Amino acid sequence: MLPETIDNSELVFRNVDFNPNNWKISENRPSSAVYKSFDVSVDRDGNRSINSIIESFQNRFPNNVRAVLKLCVGSIRSISIEPISAPIDSNPYHAILTDPNNPKGISSRKARLLREMSDIYYIE
Repeated sequence: MLPETIDNSELVFRNVDFNPNNWKISENRPSSAVYKSFDVSVDRDGNRSINSIIESFQNRFPNNVRAVLKLCVGSIRSISIEPISAPIDSNPYHAILTDPNNPKGISSRKARLLREMSDIYYIE
């Protein structure tokens, strides 16, 4: 079981699905839309390998994993986005990213910054 408090050194991961709004085809990379939401679902690393994390996404979202994005929690917090532990029965690693200063969710500017901070693991 993961601690409820998420440390700045932790990593979180976001699945990028095949929704056309989530991908910039001309640049072969995710768009910032992948982070534009009120609460953005992510997975905490939980000391798992990147291969294990990717496999977990592929098992939960069959045929709907285009890429996996990796972010460091310290970087997320540097732009006032807060990761909140939110485990569910089917996924004990689940967390959400939220902007506590914006009742409308993550802004376009912060979504772009999150996308720029992300390491991309392309899925073939």
